[in-house]
Order: sequence, then C-alpha cells, then structure tokens
Amino acid sequence: MKFKLTPNLAYFIGLWKGARIAKGIGVRGSRGLVDAFCLCAKQLKLPPTGKVLVSGDSAFFFHSAYKAYFEQVLGRQLEVFKHKNDYSAAFLAGLFDSCGKLDEAGNIMFLHADASDELLLLRLGLKARKSGKSVIIKDQNGLLVQLIGKFSKSLEAEKAPQP
Repeated sequence: MKFKLTPNLAYFIGLWKGARIAKGIGVRGSRGLVDAFCLCAKQLKLPPTGKVLVSGDSAFFFHSAYKAYFEQVLGRQLEVFKHKNDYSAAFLAGLFDSCGKLDEAGNIMFLHADASDELLLLRLGLKARKSGKSVIIKDQNGLLVQLIGKFSKSLEAEKAPQP
C-alpha cells in the first residue's frame, strides 16, 4: 500500500510515538489520550474497517502496513520534519498531547522522549535539553506554543478559561 503523509497523519504518528504500546498500533494513558487516539483514527479512517479496540486505559488496532509506514516515518523523523511547517507542527503537537506538559514558568516538558526528539527541536530553533527520559524546552518566547497551537488538542484545553 502507498501512503501519503499529511499534517493529520503526522499528528497521529506523534500521538502514537509518545504513548505507544507493544500491541499493534495503540496508546496507553489517560482517558483523554485514548479518546483523542480513537477520534483521530476515525477521522483518518484508520483502520479501514473502523475497528479500534479499547480496553481500560489503552486503545489499539492492528494493521501491519500502517505500522511499517509509521515506523519508517519515525526512523526518518529528522529528515521528514526538519522544516517549520504544518507537518512538523502537527507531529510535535501529537507528541505534546501524548506525553507533554506545560508548567507555570513557560517550560514545556516531553516525557518519554528520545535523543532524536531533542535534535528535532534543536533543528527547529528551540532551546531543548535532554534530562533522563525527558526533553525540557525553555520556551520563554512561546515559539513552540505558537508552532503547535493550531494542532494541539490538550494545549487548547489548558488555555481555555476555567469556570
């Protein structure tokens, strides 16, 4: 099968990378993450049958061709997402929605990130450093928030006024 990378598919790949599980293509985490994964899979018509299995705090489906394509994109993520465009913004937004946190000081933290994520952020002009399994971004100018703001679902929820 031949697949074409779109910003929505890049968001889905980022969402999957941040909280992936060993079984098929799936995520494990909070209810919001599982719902976002299911909604995104449904919008992209992944899998073609529309069957996403949800069990407890995880959701997944099986499709070997999609999994191979996603692994290929992640293997080449430094080349695929090297420019500041909708593709890299959507990928980082998916990664933020699955394993990112925003603190009061304006720092953004990606939990469960690897060295390629740190290098990608540095190439996009952000001040990032790896600390253990996390990547911390000093985002005083709001560059990352500006970049991922149009795609991120959890960032919109954090910015919404609390009643």
